Amino acid sequence: MASGPSQDQVIVHLLPEFSCLRGADELPLSAAGRGLAVRLALEDGPLHRRSVATDLWPDLESGRAARRLSQLLWRIRDATGDALVEVDGDRIAMAADAAVDYRAARKIASNMLNAAPESLRDVDPMVVRLLGTELLRTAAEDHVLVERDRWDRLRQAALERAAAAGLEAGRAHEAIELSLVAAGIDELAETPVRIIFSSYIALGDTVAARRVYLEYEAAVRRALGVEPSRMFRDLVRTGTRPDRQEGVSAAPLRPVRTP
Repeated sequence: MASGPSQDQVIVHLLPEFSCLRGADELPLSAAGRGLAVRLALEDGPLHRRSVATDLWPDLESGRAARRLSQLLWRIRDATGDALVEVDGDRIAMAADAAVDYRAARKIASNMLNAAPESLRDVDPMVVRLLGTELLRTAAEDHVLVERDRWDRLRQAALERAAAAGLEAGRAHEAIELSLVAAGIDELAETPVRIIFSSYIALGDTVAARRVYLEYEAAVRRALGVEPSRMFRDLVRTGTRPDRQEGVSAAPLRPVRTP
């Protein structure tokens, strides 16, 4: 049986906000200490000390920034040993035994993109909630914004793929729920809306399907001044034809897959 985290293990949370726990206790990190933990947690490998010092104190001369980093590392290691940060010469990394929720979430999303469709037809609600969670939602540092954008694209693609697999398996309600979470990441993204549309068609609810399309059409016109794609418009024309309104739930539409 797998055991839970030990009382000495450090757990770094980045979803949706930063916290750093050792056992059940929050580590008393300074603002610079929190910044260092975030910087290391977002990386899969070590970083050069000079790069870290520049990120944490961009307005300081390089020598002063390097000294501040040395002092910060001493304080952290004095309080936590090697449980949070590992230093190897000029390289700094998150400790190998430290757990980072974002890294685990990223692995789950990547595995979903590579999984067989049949394995995505009953997604754990905990996974859905995880994929619906923003990365460091109140942070505004450049490196966080870049990583947040990567996370948004990854989790949206994973949710879309799971929704398409659910629709293909005849689980239209589940496909709608997954697509709504995906659409919440980017309200102008077309793929989750197409899946929602196809799901309502599969359920025989052409009124709800038409409403979904019209609301999306209005949103992209207002925000971007463009029309939905030809693929979506063709889907609407064929999906809402009168000859498709009977018995459609017995023969659900195949979903449009994420590119």
